[in-house]
Amino acid sequence: MDTLGGLPAHPLMVHIPVALVPLAMLGVVVMALRRSWFDRLWVAVTVVVGIAVAGTFLAAGSGEELEEGIRSSGRAISAALHDHAEMGEGAEAAVAVFAVLLALWVGQAWWARRVGAERASRVLQRPGLVHTVMAVATVVAAIVATVVVYRVGHSGATSVWKG
Repeated sequence: MDTLGGLPAHPLMVHIPVALVPLAMLGVVVMALRRSWFDRLWVAVTVVVGIAVAGTFLAAGSGEELEEGIRSSGRAISAALHDHAEMGEGAEAAVAVFAVLLALWVGQAWWARRVGAERASRVLQRPGLVHTVMAVATVVAAIVATVVVYRVGHSGATSVWKG
């Protein structure tokens, strides 16, 4: 997908992860603070992260197509734009790790609730500790993904507006 309505798709697609990854990070932080908030927000945050993952891959893919279009037209790719493209691959990885950790955290909590406290304690020994460790790991991944998406976006804007 290289265009939307006659415009390059990439500048439009990047708004999906730029908006949703930080929003999901805030949701994950809130979920980690109180179990009652986790119970209320996990579905919404999981949906937002899913859309953010799809948006990140769409943004990266449309960016690669835009870069190829620039090259095929005979124009040179600046070093800043090349660096931005490389950073985009890191954003895909960071957001994917965030999504996987969120899925594991939510999955573990769902499973523990489904089987009951007694069985969860037999299998996991300390399900509360597992929940806490998963929460911390997911929050860290969310913060990393947000920083990476910000840095990629900033480098892209810099390459366009200062390049």
